[in-house]
Amino acid sequence: MRLILLFVTVLVILSGCNTGYPSLEEAVQSHWKTPIKVINQDENNQLVYYLDQTQHIIGVYEFENGKYKYNNEQVLV
Repeated sequence: MRLILLFVTVLVILSGCNTGYPSLEEAVQSHWKTPIKVINQDENNQLVYYLDQTQHIIGVYEFENGKYKYNNEQVLV
């Protein structure tokens, strides 16, 4: 019984490590309370240019296993 519980616990932890979003816009939006709009993206350098109300922002994202992750490292333009 303990082995099954341990196995299920490991699966839950590992599934949480592979989080991501199906779209880049959803990944970026997850870090903002106000609506954002993705203007452009550079797939080679994994950069995203987006608008948050009046701020123009360039951020870094990751695309892995068909999912987008956004780490909120950014440069205000």
